Amino acid sequence: MTNYAVFLEGSNFKLELEGRKEFFGFFATVRVDSPSAEDAKDSAISLISSSPELQEAFRNASEIKPTIEAKVVHELLTENQMKNTGFTFFLMEYE
Repeated sequence: MTNYAVFLEGSNFKLELEGRKEFFGFFATVRVDSPSAEDAKDSAISLISSSPELQEAFRNASEIKPTIEAKVVHELLTENQMKNTGFTFFLMEYE
């Protein structure tokens, strides 16, 4: 198994944050052990999808479906056991 850091971007999550229910996106980085970079992407997306903070958006998905994309996969040194970051949410802007 190889040690990876995966940078993720989420879009179109309808959540109640900061006292209002809006569509938010997020950034997060997770560490996973996987046999390949492609498996690391899938594992990281699965891991972050199960986060309690996002369940409301998955349950109440409307016409705009929430998505999570692995933007960067970086192989780490074996001894680097970085901790996962928290979510950095941002308001989605639609024209």
